[in-house]
Amino acid sequence: MFVVADSERFKLLVQDTYGIAHSCSEQMFKQRILERLTQAVQLDTAFWMTRSEVDTPYAAEETYTYNLPEGVQENYIKHPTVFQQALELNQVLMANLGTTIDVKDIIPQQQWLKSDMYLLHCKKYDIEHSLMTLYASDHNQMIDSVSLNRHARRQPFSQQEREFIQAYVPHMVEAQRLNTLQHFQRNQAIDMLRGVIDKHGKVIEADSGFVEMLADINVDLSTLDSDKVQLNDPESGYTCHGYRQSGNIYLEVQQKSSWEELSPRKADVAQLLVQGKPNKAIASQLDMSVETVNEYVGDIFKRLRVRSRYQAIAILSGGNRNITSVQLLLSSDNTLLYCDNSAAAMLDKQQVQLDDVIQRANRNIAIFAINGILFQCDKTEKFSRITSADYSEKLTLLTERELVIAYLIGNLLSNNEIAEQLEISVKTVENQLTSIYRKLQLRNRSELVARLNASPGGSVG
Repeated sequence: MFVVADSERFKLLVQDTYGIAHSCSEQMFKQRILERLTQAVQLDTAFWMTRSEVDTPYAAEETYTYNLPEGVQENYIKHPTVFQQALELNQVLMANLGTTIDVKDIIPQQQWLKSDMYLLHCKKYDIEHSLMTLYASDHNQMIDSVSLNRHARRQPFSQQEREFIQAYVPHMVEAQRLNTLQHFQRNQAIDMLRGVIDKHGKVIEADSGFVEMLADINVDLSTLDSDKVQLNDPESGYTCHGYRQSGNIYLEVQQKSSWEELSPRKADVAQLLVQGKPNKAIASQLDMSVETVNEYVGDIFKRLRVRSRYQAIAILSGGNRNITSVQLLLSSDNTLLYCDNSAAAMLDKQQVQLDDVIQRANRNIAIFAINGILFQCDKTEKFSRITSADYSEKLTLLTERELVIAYLIGNLLSNNEIAEQLEISVKTVENQLTSIYRKLQLRNRSELVARLNASPGGSVG
């Protein structure tokens, strides 16, 4: 394991890595990361490949080369024996995911020095010492292959350096994911879903609901190979547009607003429906009969393909999208790795201590609330990813448990589903709902969903 000096050096490297993820453009990200790594561990060259299909032919656009001349990738694939030996090395790495391996530990020294891969490729580009790591993301389908190299005049990598790099590669991959999220979720509109798709048609990162929306369009992702993507599906009302960069497609999908499907009179009914008003109140305000309102509401349900008022309210008001992309990232030892500016401002505003959030996350509580902020924690072996939303103005009277239940209602979970998720009884959920309605002066689920989806300090419109 690392000595104390290396532990401090590693900590600084990790901190800088997530700083780069937040501030750097996607085009420059890998270069900046490898430049920073070179300050901690002596490197001469590197390959960093990110892809979702490890058994398909090598593609140059999926690989970033660091301090290597032009033509190195073409040389790699033009020699069949070199390519075959690389595939055999890859199989060993696949069997040891997450482990950093010296290539000379896989192939005996004398055999390696006589191999085509060494003679036709590595020796040509002075790649004498090489550490290779294959790391599979725990959050998506991507696998990163990282090869860090030294020239012949350098000393081989030490065991301590190997352990250092093995511990660091997961942070390289996670920081790359955050950098991607930072890129494609900027300036997100409520009715727009964004996703990043690789050359094999695999969705790398996406907004919630993006994959389901693409399934509705029934588009073959592997055919999206033009520099500018324009797809229209008039029947469903979807519009897709995007662009290709570094082998990936950045796609935005937008569906015609649900309001556009309604006649002006039904839109008037829907406007009051979204505010949580019952049919009698809607009839009175619009000077219509209750029977006509019942008919219009039924037609609205049919057009929206929902069965209840609160489901209709959620769709018409844009859905409960207050939980955003990853805002807090913790390591397995609860060290803060990343906190974006919006999360920091939110915690400061509500006087929430980060230690309190970490304690809850460490107790494997998946969803919890503190001082009006609702947190969701996705905990894996190496990371805890925490997203958050501020309900302090909308639901200020609720206890922490009541806020969690209100949020789950807003996400259209049934009482049974809420009870199962929170590991409490259905009766407890019902009692909490009664308390929520009383405190907020609401009568039912529909009015609660309307309150959740309303803009702070304003009405739903």
